[in-house]
Amino acid sequence: RRPRCGACPVASSCGAATEGRPERYPGPGRAARPEQESVVRVALERNGRWLLRRNGAGETPEGLFEFPALPLPSGRTTPATVARLVGRRWGWRVKDCRELGTVRHQILARSIAVRVFAARVVAGPAVPPRSAGAFRRADLSRLSGLPVSGATLKIARLLASR
Repeated sequence: RRPRCGACPVASSCGAATEGRPERYPGPGRAARPEQESVVRVALERNGRWLLRRNGAGETPEGLFEFPALPLPSGRTTPATVARLVGRRWGWRVKDCRELGTVRHQILARSIAVRVFAARVVAGPAVPPRSAGAFRRADLSRLSGLPVSGATLKIARLLASR
């Protein structure tokens, strides 16, 4: 409402100051509310290491490793549902499936709530046949050396704390 053009470091190149009526220019607009999104991810442990999936072309964030996502409605998901879908989708039989909690992640105009499930793989292929090369096993302590998303690091901290 009362600009201090004399104290401004860019006043010499400012159109508002040049005109001599800077109070007529509006301030910053309101930030748009972030788009709310929810996703279910499953942390799968196999022989002491965790399975990560690299996002392919057209997936966001492309090329980064993440804990695999499951196409489930986040509100009605149970550990038994997650275990069945892991078997159908990737051919892995899992034990001790449980929900660990929710991780919140903000990126640009998206606010993401990630429901995290964890399970232990007890049988199945080393790498799912339909996604050869997309999966990798890693220790939680070495995730920072891989191209991973911020949400993946938050999930790893949640896993390490349990």
